Amino acid sequence: MKVNISLVGGQPFPVFAQALDAKPDILVLIHSKRTEEQAMLIKQCVKNKLHATSVSLTEADAYDLKQSEITLEATVNAWVKPDNQVTVNIAGGTKPWALQLYRLALDRENVKCVFIDQNNKVWDMKSFKSHSCDHGEINIDDLFELNGVTGDRKSVV
Repeated sequence: MKVNISLVGGQPFPVFAQALDAKPDILVLIHSKRTEEQAMLIKQCVKNKLHATSVSLTEADAYDLKQSEITLEATVNAWVKPDNQVTVNIAGGTKPWALQLYRLALDRENVKCVFIDQNNKVWDMKSFKSHSCDHGEINIDDLFELNGVTGDRKSVV
């Protein structure tokens, strides 16, 4: 099974784009109380594009690093199994979360740690190789939905 574990921060696009690029069977979104809305938007947008992908939400504490470490470690342990191919996206969330998750996942054999940069390159943090993220399937309606813009958009044009 292809599993993608992604940290959710204030910007949903890097998580969404990387999930579409990876096409996982399951997407695990780790969010805080403050970024739960972004996680829900990502979940809906991913479900619209990748119908077979299951999306799971996990809340972590953004202000208590000991608690976030417990949550992140439990999440990694739950999904990093010999039969799973796991991608960990450290582009979102808080910087301490990214460091914690990277440290927890780095030495695992069947885990790829990735970071999507501002130029839409997905970097494998173990091999230091990158590839361009293809956004051809993302349209303006997806971007509106991802950012919580609702209503009649035709009247805006």
